Amino acid sequence: MRVDRIHAVHVEDSIDNRRVVRTRDDRMSKDLLWIGGMVLILIGLFVAYGWPRAALRNTGSSAGKLQREQEKLLEENRELRLERATLRDLKRIETIAFSLDLHPPVSANVIVVERPQNLPKEARMAAKTALRESQQ
Repeated sequence: MRVDRIHAVHVEDSIDNRRVVRTRDDRMSKDLLWIGGMVLILIGLFVAYGWPRAALRNTGSSAGKLQREQEKLLEENRELRLERATLRDLKRIETIAFSLDLHPPVSANVIVVERPQNLPKEARMAAKTALRESQQ
């Protein structure tokens, strides 16, 4: 026995651990495997529950975006149809033609050509020279 004079504490001689043999604790290994298995099961459950939920959320978000885009395109289509109807208005065209000093042709100079509805693909329309020859 020694007495430490500075602290006045009794300190025993060091313990000799050379004869102590460390053995493997099988119970601790089983506990670690059990805890690791439970962690893996919890992660698997989280993935099994969370993944479809996240996919469903993304699908809902995509559906909302597509619906907003569809509404935007329908509105644009309606505006374009209105613009087309305005541009096709015959009174408007007639007003523009008169402002450009254009007048309707004399009825003697008008030749009406009607295209048949059901023409075969290989059929061709007659040229003006062929029409003139047939009239002479």
